[in-house]
Amino acid sequence: MNRLCAVAQAATQRFAEAVAAVEALGGPDVLIHNAGVGQRASALGTSAEEERAIMEVNFFGPTQLTRATLPGMIARGGGQLVVIGSIAGRVAPAYRTAYAASKHAVMGWFEALRAEHADDNISITVVMPSYVSTDFGRNAPATTEDEGRNLDTDDGRIKPEWVAQRVVLATAWEQKEVIIAGKERLALLLRPFMPRVMANVLARRARKLRLGREKALTGPTEEPAGPVEP
Repeated sequence: MNRLCAVAQAATQRFAEAVAAVEALGGPDVLIHNAGVGQRASALGTSAEEERAIMEVNFFGPTQLTRATLPGMIARGGGQLVVIGSIAGRVAPAYRTAYAASKHAVMGWFEALRAEHADDNISITVVMPSYVSTDFGRNAPATTEDEGRNLDTDDGRIKPEWVAQRVVLATAWEQKEVIIAGKERLALLLRPFMPRVMANVLARRARKLRLGREKALTGPTEEPAGPVEP
C-alpha cells in the first residue's frame, strides 16, 4: 500500500506536465477519469494509511487532473468530463468502506462542479457500474487483514465490453448520469424510499461474506467419512 500511495503522488506531480503537453496540441475535448483501486477489507481492518492511498487514486487523482484541465476547456468554449464512479458511490456495501467513501466523495465533487460550471458549456457524465467481470477486485491491494481473495465473487458480474459500449453512448449523448447494473440497480431504488429494508439487505450480504471468509480461513470442520490411512 505504501508503494500505491507513492505511485499516486508521483502521478499527481506529473499532471501539470502532461496537461501542458496536451494543451500544446490544442487541448482535450473529452477527459475520461477511469483510474481506480479497489478494497476488500473491513473498516477496522483498514489502516488510515491504506485509506489515504485509496483516496489518492480514486478521489484526488480525478479532482486534481480536472483542476489542471478545466481552465483550458473553459477558455476554448467548453468540454466534457466523464467520471467512472460506482454504484458503491450511492449505496455502500460492507468490506468496501474506504472504496465506497472515495466513490461517494468523487461523485459528490463532480456533481457540485457541474452546477458551478453550468454556464461554461462543461458537460459532466457520471457512470455508475456495478460488479464488472474483470480482475479489479482480485488485484485490490492487500490490506492489514489480507481479505481480498476471500471476499471476491463472480456473482452477477457484467461484461466489460458492455460497460465500454454504454460509456461511449453516454459520452456521445452527454448524459448526466448512467447506471450500468443488473439486480444491483434495485439498491438505488430501495435506499431512499425503504432505508430499513436496504440496511437489512446490506447486513445480510455482510454476514454472508463474513461467514465465507471464516470458512475459507479455517477450512472444513467435518470429520472424514472413511478411515484415514496411517
